[in-house]
Amino acid sequence: PLAIKDIPAKEIKSTVRSLMQRLGIEDIAAKFPAQVSGGQKQRCACARAFVNKPGLVLADVKWSMVLIVYCVYSVQKKRKKGTLYTNRA
Repeated sequence: PLAIKDIPAKEIKSTVRSLMQRLGIEDIAAKFPAQVSGGQKQRCACARAFVNKPGLVLADVKWSMVLIVYCVYSVQKKRKKGTLYTNRA
């Protein structure tokens, strides 16, 4: 999606790496879908949804659970770094 927007390759690489680190999937970057777990596939789907920084993500019940897990994971990572969490929902 970023290449279609004519974003430079260096910026795409840094954006994708950053998002993968936040989702805890940077170690599976070179793997095929058959080589990763179901949770890792769901986090990859989240990464694809969030890469363009959408203002709104509409999700069905299955996706809602993935987003909840992502939010909890993000909060836990932020707390470990010592930053404050702000709930904007």
